Amino acid sequence: MTVDPSTKRTRALIVEDNNLMRTTLESTLLLHNIEVVGTTNNARSAMEIAKSTNPSVALLDLDLGDGPTGIDLAWGLRRENANIGIVILSSYRDPRLTGRKLPELPVGGIYLDKAKVDSAESLVQAIVESIATSGIDKPSPSRMSELSLNDSDIEILKFLWQGLSNSEISRIRNVTIKSAETSISRVAKKCGIKYSSDVNQRILLAKFYQELTGKTT
Repeated sequence: MTVDPSTKRTRALIVEDNNLMRTTLESTLLLHNIEVVGTTNNARSAMEIAKSTNPSVALLDLDLGDGPTGIDLAWGLRRENANIGIVILSSYRDPRLTGRKLPELPVGGIYLDKAKVDSAESLVQAIVESIATSGIDKPSPSRMSELSLNDSDIEILKFLWQGLSNSEISRIRNVTIKSAETSISRVAKKCGIKYSSDVNQRILLAKFYQELTGKTT
């Protein structure tokens, strides 16, 4: 394995609530010449580690359970060190799929879908890029999602995944059943799911939402 010289003197903090994933990330970084200054599974201890070790980059799981998310933590870390690189790792294709109201990423922060990180090299590249762009004083490019869905579309997908009927969706959203049907058709079009008498469009949309969120049940 060739060690990437651009990672020399890189100091990383890993915040991940899955023990296996946390260990895997640590081993991967060490193999690529990146010093791991600390690992933890929660935001509070992450801030303590950061204050005492001054990492140059933080790899943060988006969903850390109850309390602050990885994005909330990213902003806390930036208040301590304006130049720290931020890489958010998540099983959600789009952070809005968590169902929580989340802030945008700090400038230069990078959002990675865990399912799309197909090599250690791609992770290292994101780390190097996040450090290089962290101190640039300009609006952060949109790196949180490649989806063309708005918040209303995502809500519709969630309702379908939950198995709600059109009448139930219309009642929750305080709209007519016809309006609910129109919204579902619009979302299906955005997702590239065409109507067919041979398939259940609602099931396909529910499966699509499941894929986006990484949910298994």
